[in-house]
Amino acid sequence: MIVRIISAAVALPLLLFFVIMGGVWLKVAVCVLSAIGILELCKAVSGKIKPIHFFAVITEIVYAFFMDSFINKNVNTDILLIYIMLYTLLILSYMVIFHKRTSVADVCVSVFSFMYVGLTLSCIYMLRVKYYVLVWMPFICAFGSDTGAYFSGRAFGKHKLAPKLSPKKTVEGATGGVISAGVLSVLFCIISGKFKPLTAMIPFFFAVGAIGSVFAQLGDLAASTVKRKVNIKDYGNIMPGHGGVLDRFDSVIFTAPIIFMVLKIMEGSGIVGEL
Repeated sequence: MIVRIISAAVALPLLLFFVIMGGVWLKVAVCVLSAIGILELCKAVSGKIKPIHFFAVITEIVYAFFMDSFINKNVNTDILLIYIMLYTLLILSYMVIFHKRTSVADVCVSVFSFMYVGLTLSCIYMLRVKYYVLVWMPFICAFGSDTGAYFSGRAFGKHKLAPKLSPKKTVEGATGGVISAGVLSVLFCIISGKFKPLTAMIPFFFAVGAIGSVFAQLGDLAASTVKRKVNIKDYGNIMPGHGGVLDRFDSVIFTAPIIFMVLKIMEGSGIVGEL
């Protein structure tokens, strides 16, 4: 527990720094986290890091370089679809050339890791650029949900949520996580002072927090499922006491794109604008 606390005490200021600074600072931080997470997943599935896996890292770096063009619509988003298709064909071509040392699992995880880790975490940067203060919402939903679920589970937990995937999780804990994330989102709305009228914004933020919590818990369970399938305890050890990037950001990987999509939908209705 002491190791976890010390690790968190070091990581939290770094997280605050990069998110507050935004711009190239945040883009580089997200890119580095994505690259590490991609290699963690590839290693977990393939057993070790192989040359083919670095194609996913390079693809993430190139995508990050052009991210602002997609956000500002200087480049048609259809280009992103073409980019992903070309990347998939490149990986398959690599398998043909180096078929003796490349498995189907290596190919699949090289493509999937970019979408699962790279594209999802990039939503943090896109939120910071397009919606400014709302960039905190994925973290509030993810970490608020984790904390609420932990304490609710310890106090009231009786019914197992997914015993084969995560034996310690309970239905009561999951419910507490949803409520906790919703309440914290409302507090964020009130304290920020940027969202009015409060009579309309409070229900909206509670709903977003609750939805974010549901997906945060799904993200946690998804990462746990992969670990159980490949028989590993943690994805890495970059954060002592917490594991790897995927161990710490598994919830954020789900909440960031969900929050971004919800805000994009609500922006059209005029409830959320560019802040």
